[in-house]
Amino acid sequence: MPHKDKDKYNKYMKEYMKRRYHRRRRVLVEMLGGKCAKCDETDDLELDHIDPGGKAFPIGNMTGMPEERVLEEALKCQLLCKKHHIEKTIQDRGQHSRHDHGTLTCYRETRCRCPLCVKANSDYCKEYRRRKKKERTVTQGVNET
Repeated sequence: MPHKDKDKYNKYMKEYMKRRYHRRRRVLVEMLGGKCAKCDETDDLELDHIDPGGKAFPIGNMTGMPEERVLEEALKCQLLCKKHHIEKTIQDRGQHSRHDHGTLTCYRETRCRCPLCVKANSDYCKEYRRRKKKERTVTQGVNET
């Protein structure tokens, strides 16, 4: 059934989702100890996947996810202050700085188009398409049975 006042409904939903996000985030921060896992900082905390390879979805995209999935994903995370989150991400990616040439980050964030960065983007796109094709194949197989 359509809503009579679409603008009013959209405004309500925007505020509702914003409150839901902040409530969920507050719960996750408390659940994970409320301080940086490296330095005990309590300000500017960010949720970080301990093992990025085990990530089902970016934890920041929790707004549209069911509560159970968010809590399940949060168990794979730790709290880090901004500084330590950046350092860990650089280490996880095998980089020396945020913008090492030959990385997807350098291609996207600094818009570098050197041959190394272009190749990194190309490799990422090929892998992304391969992964999506595999997901579609699995989904189609499930739908056929």
